[in-house]
Amino acid sequence: IGNLNHTYNVTSTNTYVMASLSGSVLGPWSKPQLARGMENVPRPGLGPYHWRCASGNPSPAFHPNGTLYAAMRHNPCWRGHNTREHIGIWRTASWDGEWIPLSDEPVYGWGDGNVDNCSDANNCPSHEDPYLWWDRDGNGHLLTHDQNNGNIHSWRGAYGWSQDGINWNLETPLDSDSSAWTENVTFTNGTTKSLCRRQRPSLIWDLETKTPTHLISGADLNCQSGPPGEKNWCEGCHWGTGITLIQKLETVRAHPDVSARIPDSLVWLNMTTMAVSFNASTFAIQDILIASNQQRQGDEESDAVAWTSLLEPPFPYTCHAWSEDDLKKLHNGEPAPAVCTSHPDNVFTGGNNTGAPGCGTCSCCHRVTPTVDTQTALWQVNFTF
Repeated sequence: IGNLNHTYNVTSTNTYVMASLSGSVLGPWSKPQLARGMENVPRPGLGPYHWRCASGNPSPAFHPNGTLYAAMRHNPCWRGHNTREHIGIWRTASWDGEWIPLSDEPVYGWGDGNVDNCSDANNCPSHEDPYLWWDRDGNGHLLTHDQNNGNIHSWRGAYGWSQDGINWNLETPLDSDSSAWTENVTFTNGTTKSLCRRQRPSLIWDLETKTPTHLISGADLNCQSGPPGEKNWCEGCHWGTGITLIQKLETVRAHPDVSARIPDSLVWLNMTTMAVSFNASTFAIQDILIASNQQRQGDEESDAVAWTSLLEPPFPYTCHAWSEDDLKKLHNGEPAPAVCTSHPDNVFTGGNNTGAPGCGTCSCCHRVTPTVDTQTALWQVNFTF
């Protein structure tokens, strides 16, 4: 769609992000309403060529403290620049409230590119289809469809993590053939297929162990060729034989260089096979059993990452979630220690929390008072989990 001055991004400006509430997945659901702050039209302070003028592919996730966040796919409302697609993180005080972005920059930045020119040639990250979750320490984790590396981008996945939701670390190298999942999939009947596309990741979780059990992907076994001479063919838009792929997670491997510095995380650099047994007295992984894999035998044990259950006993400290006012102060350049300690019973640790047990790896910690209203605490646990 266009006129003399510009062309619209059709897939963004004719769709909207809506929110609805229910006490059960079976309903009834409240009337859908527009997610305020994500209107998908140019608006004051957010011009038509801004990288996050339009939002889509929402992935909402509750922080352990009950705050609702969402990872979004973004692109300009109007075409005109080689901006590509990027991920932004938002938060809201209520599911039907105003959504506020945590940062004015994409989660993985621009590399050597910018909003006018983002490409593999200038090491500019491009991602869509985010899946967001938070671990018990308040660390954020992202799975995305990685659109870098044209040879494999139709099925490529990426993994990243953050300690505050603002500063993100991409663990899938941009200029490599690494992927968070594989191109080839072995089905339960023993056959192996190569996928033309593998995108739209999400996870199925075990409600008791709070661990993921399956990866869900949008997948396609066949590539769709465009008409001869068609220059504007959108290969990724034509899912002629698209399927919903559900793959059991039997192994999660971590690269040895990153497993030591990412607490309680799943590093999605490779998927092979893994089984775990829990020590009920410590709620920690007791043993990691690596199933046989002919291509990876001999190097698994040193690469495996251990992580703990959500059911840890209570600690005197917890992670402080930055409020909307906090985020505004941080974005305006106010020092994080000053913003943190402006709240009663807060201490700024910079992430070194040996003296603040229970705060995980958060840089701003809040001391929990010993007296807790039981009904409120039970409601918070139920609401969060």
